[in-house]
Order: sequence, then C-alpha cells, then structure tokens
Amino acid sequence: MTSRQQQKILVTGGAGYLGCVLLPALLKRGKVYVVDNLYFGKKPLKNFINHENFNLICEDAFNISAYGDILSEADAVIHLAGLSNDPSADLDPSLTIRSNFLATIALGRKAKELGVKRFINISSCSVYGSRSENILYESSHPEPVTLYALCKFICEKELSKLAYSEFCVTSLRFATLFGYSPRMRFDLTVNEFMREVTMGKELLVFGEQFWRPYCHVIDLARSCIIILKSDKEKVAQNVFGVGSTKENYTKHMIVD
Repeated sequence: MTSRQQQKILVTGGAGYLGCVLLPALLKRGKVYVVDNLYFGKKPLKNFINHENFNLICEDAFNISAYGDILSEADAVIHLAGLSNDPSADLDPSLTIRSNFLATIALGRKAKELGVKRFINISSCSVYGSRSENILYESSHPEPVTLYALCKFICEKELSKLAYSEFCVTSLRFATLFGYSPRMRFDLTVNEFMREVTMGKELLVFGEQFWRPYCHVIDLARSCIIILKSDKEKVAQNVFGVGSTKENYTKHMIVD
C-alpha cells in the first residue's frame, strides 16, 4: 500500500453511527471518500465536511457505477453500508438481500477488478446465533438464525473466495455497539437504556437474562485502523471477532 500521506480510503456508509467515529482517524491517514445516501442527513458530517482530505459522494453504495472512478483509485475499502440490525432487516427481506448481500458482493468483485488492495468487511457476532456455549471463538461454527445474520455470514464466505495475493479481504465480527457518535443511535441496548433513564422514563426490559457481547464504538473504529495498518499476511482471508470477554453482559447486569 502507498504511504500514509498518499492513502486513499473509500468508506461506504461513512455518515453512519460507526463511520462518524471512524472518520477522524482515517482523515489522518490520507484522502477519505465517503459513499452514503445520507438517509439521516448531512448534519453528522458537519465536523468533517470542510476537511481538505474529506470527499463526499451522495449515492447508494449499491450504485457502484456512480463512484467507480473513485473506487479505481482507492487503496482500501471499508464497507459499513447496509441495514444494521435484525428489526430493520426483517421489515423488507428483498431490500435486505439487495443492500446487505448483493451490494456487498458486487462491491467486493468490482474492488478486486479495479485493483483495490484491501477490503474490510464489517460483519457481526450475530452469525453465531443463539448458543449454549459460554464462550465463542472465530473457529466456532456459525449458526445464523435471522436474515440479517445470514447475509453477514454469506458475505464473509463469498468475499473470502475473491481474495488473492493482491486483494486482501478481512471480515470483522463486531460485538454489539454502544457509545456516543455524531450520528447517534438509540436502538442499541446500552444507548437506549441510558436515554430512557436520563429522560426519567420507566425502563421496560425484555429478555433480561440473555447474554450479549458489547464493545464501545471507539474501540470498534480502532479495529478498522488496526487492520489497515497490519501486514497483509496477518489479516488476509481472515475473520476476527471484535470485542472482549470481559464485556459480556445480560440486560439485567446493564440495568444494575
């Protein structure tokens, strides 16, 4: 990859919850091109919009032809775009398959064809499904039980098939996010609980004994930077879980 000053990084969904936290670190590394349909508006990007290294392409990530020229110049792609949880994915299965599967594979194929060197695919720990084991690892067998999780898992498999010596593909299985972002989300457990309590509302908790792994959005952003900086031999065709065993909680524990 080229030197830090010359890096060109394309981020799909860069105006989203994670993207707005990741951008400051990426802008220190070189030119950043954000592809986003701005479903939630441009306001979350107000701190970056005038940065000399920031470039915004207001497009659906599926419409690759609209930003193909930029993609051909990119050193790396960080693919964040897509429906981000089970409830939204269940509303329109055809849209979910289009956005979370077809768009991802099409982007991976085009990136490879145009000579992009690195492709970071954001996956999810939901690919493991509902399991009885205490601890799960990257080597644990995935058992996705929702359309959202299934799309994530199939994308991991199909993108891995595209990888070769000049096209480094890495998938990151994120734990459940929490923490502040300029494009805040309150559908995430910790963020939702904090909002309800802060506003003095009664907190209704469902499935309070279910365990889930959690990770702060800043740490998840750091994981993307780590992959960008790592030797290809260490991360190519690899899947990494991003989270901490110490950050596994039930909803009851979070309430306490």
